[in-house]
Amino acid sequence: MDLLLFRHGHAENSIPPGGNDNDRKLTAAGRKGLEAAAPAWVSLAPAPTVIVVSPLVRARQTADILVAALGAATEHGQSPSLQIENALRPDGSTEHALEVLPETDSVWIVTHMPLVGDLVARLAVGTDRSSMPLTPGMGVWLELPGHHIGYGGRVVASLSQEAAEKVARGQ
Repeated sequence: MDLLLFRHGHAENSIPPGGNDNDRKLTAAGRKGLEAAAPAWVSLAPAPTVIVVSPLVRARQTADILVAALGAATEHGQSPSLQIENALRPDGSTEHALEVLPETDSVWIVTHMPLVGDLVARLAVGTDRSSMPLTPGMGVWLELPGHHIGYGGRVVASLSQEAAEKVARGQ
């Protein structure tokens, strides 16, 4: 099973008036950077059958950019389904997050720190005592044995948003 975990792109620092943290959007630079980086992941990793995403605005915007890049890369513009999950909120637990992931050939996940770093550590190292820090827009591709979510994942690729932009430009 291939699992690609993303931290959402660069988001606004301040909460919109009358809103809360859930409402923070990607910055213009964050959107632009993700749009430049997404083609690298589309060319490197297996296309997902589903993208599982946090309900927060900045994560959904990141997922939309990935879906657009995937659609542009396919012959018929077919897009994966989106599965919005509260378990992928920033304060979510690895246990709950793993419970909602479908067991299929390829899944992409868009969530937040610290959860995304905790998931990478849990799946690749098998521990809850460490975390891998991911910068905004960063992705980590894990290959898991079989078609199930479990330990023993192998890190196939780990690219910051900036590195993915360079790959997409052919550098």
